[in-house]
Amino acid sequence: MSGVPGPGRDAVHRLAALLTDLTGPDGPAPTGRELADLLWLHARLGGGPSPAPGEVDTASVRLQRPGVHRPVPTDRADPRPARRDPLPAPRRPLHLPGPAPAAGTPPLSASPVRVGTDRALPRRRELARALRPLKRGVPSADRTALDEDATAERLARDPRWWPVLVPAVERWLGVRLIVDAHGDSAALWEPQARELATLLADSGIFRDVRLHRLTGPDAPEDDTAARPPGRTATFVLTDGVHPDWAGPRLRAALRRWAQAGPTAVLHTLPEHLWAQTALAPEPGRFRTAAPADPHPRFTPYALVPPPQPPGTLAVPVLGLSPEWLAPWARATAGPHAYDAPAVLLAPGRPSRPPAGPPADDRPALPTGDFDSFLAQAQPRVFRLAALLSAVPLNFGVMRLVQSALLPDSPPADLAEIVFSGLLRAVPDDPSTESLGRAYEFAPGVRERLLATLRRDEAQQVVDTVSAHLAAHAAVLGARFTALFPDPDGPLTLPAGARPWAHTGAPVPVPAPGRRFFLRVIGAAVPGEGEPDAAGLFRAAARVATGFGRLGYQQAGPTGDGSAVDVLRAWARQVRLGPGDLVAVYLAGHSMAAFGQQAELLLPDGLSATRPRRIRRVGLEEFRRAFGRLGRLLLIVDQHPLRAGPATPPPGRPALTLLVRNSPAPVFSENVSGLLTAFAVGVFESPETGVHLRERLHIGTLATADTTDDLLPFFTPGAGPAEAREPEPAHLLDALVSWLTGGRHDTAPREFHTTTRLPLATVLRCLGPLTDRVRQVRVPGEGLDPARRWEELGERMGLERPDREAVLEHLALHRTDLLLILSARRPDGGAPPRPDELLSALTGVGARILLVDPLATPTPGAVPLRPGRDESLICDAVDGGHRLESVDRTRAADAYRLALDLALAAGSHWWAVVATAALDRLGAPHSTPHPARLDRIQGAFTTVPGAADALLDLTDLIRSTPAGLVEQVHALLRALIGHRRDPATGIHPVVDPAVLDGLDRRDRAVVRDWIDNELVEAAAPHRARLLELATILDTPVISSDPALPDGPLGRWVTRLVPHAEPDGTLRLLPRPAPAPRPSSADLGHLAQRNWRCPTEGCARYAPGPTPPPLPSVEGLDAVCTEHRTPLLPAAPRPAVAHLKAVTDQFCSGQFTVEEGSSFPLSLSVDSAPLLVSFQDGAVTVRATDIGARYRLPGPGAPDWQDLIPDEPLPFPPGTRIAPAPDVTLVRTGTPLPGEPAPPTVP
Repeated sequence: MSGVPGPGRDAVHRLAALLTDLTGPDGPAPTGRELADLLWLHARLGGGPSPAPGEVDTASVRLQRPGVHRPVPTDRADPRPARRDPLPAPRRPLHLPGPAPAAGTPPLSASPVRVGTDRALPRRRELARALRPLKRGVPSADRTALDEDATAERLARDPRWWPVLVPAVERWLGVRLIVDAHGDSAALWEPQARELATLLADSGIFRDVRLHRLTGPDAPEDDTAARPPGRTATFVLTDGVHPDWAGPRLRAALRRWAQAGPTAVLHTLPEHLWAQTALAPEPGRFRTAAPADPHPRFTPYALVPPPQPPGTLAVPVLGLSPEWLAPWARATAGPHAYDAPAVLLAPGRPSRPPAGPPADDRPALPTGDFDSFLAQAQPRVFRLAALLSAVPLNFGVMRLVQSALLPDSPPADLAEIVFSGLLRAVPDDPSTESLGRAYEFAPGVRERLLATLRRDEAQQVVDTVSAHLAAHAAVLGARFTALFPDPDGPLTLPAGARPWAHTGAPVPVPAPGRRFFLRVIGAAVPGEGEPDAAGLFRAAARVATGFGRLGYQQAGPTGDGSAVDVLRAWARQVRLGPGDLVAVYLAGHSMAAFGQQAELLLPDGLSATRPRRIRRVGLEEFRRAFGRLGRLLLIVDQHPLRAGPATPPPGRPALTLLVRNSPAPVFSENVSGLLTAFAVGVFESPETGVHLRERLHIGTLATADTTDDLLPFFTPGAGPAEAREPEPAHLLDALVSWLTGGRHDTAPREFHTTTRLPLATVLRCLGPLTDRVRQVRVPGEGLDPARRWEELGERMGLERPDREAVLEHLALHRTDLLLILSARRPDGGAPPRPDELLSALTGVGARILLVDPLATPTPGAVPLRPGRDESLICDAVDGGHRLESVDRTRAADAYRLALDLALAAGSHWWAVVATAALDRLGAPHSTPHPARLDRIQGAFTTVPGAADALLDLTDLIRSTPAGLVEQVHALLRALIGHRRDPATGIHPVVDPAVLDGLDRRDRAVVRDWIDNELVEAAAPHRARLLELATILDTPVISSDPALPDGPLGRWVTRLVPHAEPDGTLRLLPRPAPAPRPSSADLGHLAQRNWRCPTEGCARYAPGPTPPPLPSVEGLDAVCTEHRTPLLPAAPRPAVAHLKAVTDQFCSGQFTVEEGSSFPLSLSVDSAPLLVSFQDGAVTVRATDIGARYRLPGPGAPDWQDLIPDEPLPFPPGTRIAPAPDVTLVRTGTPLPGEPAPPTVP
């Protein structure tokens, strides 16, 4: 540091000494590099030089103690030149909204402004540290994770890429925060509850965080039944003053929560007032004997405690501070003892409350006079009450005064004042906000409190709060509405209203920042009343049109990566900020409830129109993809879930979840209609969440209390008279939005046709999208004016086709008609002249589409221009329309091209047109996927005992080398039909020498099968087929007449392919030429492993994977490679074979060895299963609802529900359906003691 100047060197030394003091005497001293990094970081984060002499640091303005004077040192000269002070900004007073001025009193005009309050939860970091003993991981009961090491080991044994899934590690405890919302005190604790929920969610200690509000005598619905027992902690945040806490219902609910898991009451009042509340806790000591002990032992401090009935539970009452929470967390995590009072809950059913008037919401605390408060209150609480007497009060101002002047005062001090009886609500208070509720001191109390302040301290309260607002405006939290004098303001203030603060430049309530709308199209869900793929696109386009009318930009993130990556890249590209709003509409199968919480099912690229991977995305991961966004609305238009989604966890951006509440397909119409009503002024813009809740019948919020969070998304950015919403980017989208937008927008639209965007194609596609609007072409200008009116009336179907009748009909039905008017060019360059018919039609508000308006200038007309790739989209749709009656395959390709272009360009309604055409043709919405190859590879297996037949692939290649994949697929279908069971597996054998006879594509496919060990390569192949058939007693699919030759061939059954006249393939059984003697039973060769004595033989060497079945010479096992006799090794472990069936084909095969178990999830929406092979029995257990099962046998009962967490015996032939389209079947031979699978007659 030798290069640092003298004063700077002293500052650096002082900084180093300060850091050394902070680290302690045993800590390392900071190095020069660390000091330089710290200074650089300070500068980069906005830290600047200290204020100049004479400047006021508004962040540190505080009232000084009476009688104490701290002079400002002025001995140091300022080396900087003097600068001219800027003109002071005008300071305007801030007032609280009050009742209307009395008659005869001149009103004072004012405008509203939103003011924020400080954080209500102090010592957040210490609170999180106190709960840290609860942070532990346990295996999940319903979620799985990939075991990479075990998957690699399985891949070494089995070439099929079947992952090994193990229970995922999740947090030990979930937490449920129940907030007491009784009476007026709910507004005081609401910000504290939100911050506590955010702290619990951000700490990473708990599995999930759910927020409930207690608003009546009945407790919220218990949601712990579907969760792991004993693994949900419950915090009840309350002041305990409401009389219902002494009643039976809430105490019974508190007892029920305590029996479900660790429970604690977080009391918001000071400790010395707890005994005066309705809870009346008993002091004592708790002792736990195990983690999450449901019945901790409680010992009262009283020498002679009152007797309690057997079964009484003790629930601890804690203060909201680290000193209270840390001992409780240690005792919950393991055996421990701590001191805390308890609410004693005796067993018994809750009785009905006595009849009579409802209980008053006033506190249960005794309300004394000023002298009683002075005698009982602590000096800090009394000082806060005196400071509050200097300003008009609501909850927001109280918290600001406390934060600005007594920053070390806890929230309980303010609560003690509120419940002391010194404050009472202002009558006729117009405010509907929780923090804006106005209060005043009881008569005579304010004067006595003001008498304890010096004369200048009352004004210092206003000045200090003003400075606090100016210094912390960017970090303030919950907000309320204040008023400032404004001659043009819409509100009024009574004369003589007292200000509580001043601000330099109050800004009225701002409109939200940018608004974006995104759509995500999932897979169509089959079901009654559920839309098909075209319906999904139509619903998304309808909702997009509604949000567009509120000023939302239609965003279309594109990409081939995961949905989260695509969203994250888009958020960075548009630079989302805290003031922006994003509404995301999810159509189709886009959410599933998996145990603890709901997860989104998002396709790669944000569209499921292609066969892309669908990934599970948690709400937290989805929310974080939007970066610095302020608010996010997620609208889920999906059939009702098995279990409702969990409350979105607190955090940024604030996530509001709106889920469809019924299977009716009108959800999107209701959403669009509500948005349109707000946009065009049919409904007044909602001012509060209460107003919006009255209109909100379109869906279900994850929590009903989040209506205020939904309010910004439904507030128009500009009134209908101030600005028209921007036209959509595509011509077709703009026409649909215009024709479905109600009666308010009557400006004509102008459209210029092109060769690639013809009018006929646009109108043909527009018709089904606006089926309630009839298209009528207006006659041209070449006719006589009277004749034009007459012909127009005839086209409209009027009985009296004249001018007056036409205009009268249009005035009544203007939203049901679209008049198409084609203008003609002026003759000989003559100037255009006004059109009398057009002027009359425009005057009655008719919907007019001007086509090629070259000769008729129309004031106020809105030009429509093609959007991105719209000409290409229209060209592809037009081509598909022409090919429908000629070549349906090529027509489908044209419509697929139009769909791809529409999705890439961001057009909503062109995608509806293309999808509806593909549905009409019965064609898939994407390029056909090679499903046949997937079905074949799903049925291939080389695991001994898993195959139901052997396939002579060599014979098939020699007989029909062309179209091998199609031939194998036909044989697979024939085998399924022969066995009458889709759970069918095949073990193919091929001679590599015949592969040269295949074409390049089929040869690559077969070699890929061999490399992945789906097909066994052997030469000579006939001998290997006979060996396997004899050992496994399995038939062989082959038409080779020479196959039965040889010593083993006479005992083998063949299935010979036979082509029927209709082209289908059938398998004809050919019994074995001779019965097999009992001495020739070779099944024992498959029951043990074998070892080759030849040095260096890797085929039968000991290893983690079982070796293949041996070859046979005579009746002895020999090495397939060296033909040397094999030596017996350890017995081969017993295995059970499972097959997954999808679309009547085997889609996956699994094996479970004895002594093991593994979780299994067959699709994104299937119920998770756990298959176990223990003690010689195979069982299956579902970890969530939704699975069904059917036992084998013709007399077995029909499908039954599989009870979660209850093991079910899984003998061969049993079928499990974890999802509607997937079935898991156990195949193979039964184990000793199991019943044999029934035979199909």
